[in-house]
Amino acid sequence: TYIAKHGIEFLRKKEVARIHGLSVEEYDLFVESQGNRCAICGKSETRLGKDGKTVTPLCLDHCHVCEDKGKYIIRGLLCHKCNSAMGKLHDDIDILKAMIRYLDAHEHQE
Repeated sequence: TYIAKHGIEFLRKKEVARIHGLSVEEYDLFVESQGNRCAICGKSETRLGKDGKTVTPLCLDHCHVCEDKGKYIIRGLLCHKCNSAMGKLHDDIDILKAMIRYLDAHEHQE
């Protein structure tokens, strides 16, 4: 089958690239330029796919505001945790700043 021939990792990258209008080679260039690490936390992806064995590819983060205006701008690659957090906050800088202030005010003390 196609999966056996190309491998699930390649197929996952191909799907991410397809969704964002890139080739697998272009996606791989993004991965290489970031050292296969998240642009926010700097960590490698750890989320496993449906098979429970293979790590999913990094998410291609893009600007939704620009997309609404007819432009498609890829900002970088993010791990699933950072990408999900950004999405849940709707890329709202004011909320992110408020979260930082909150965490600073309630910093863990030993």
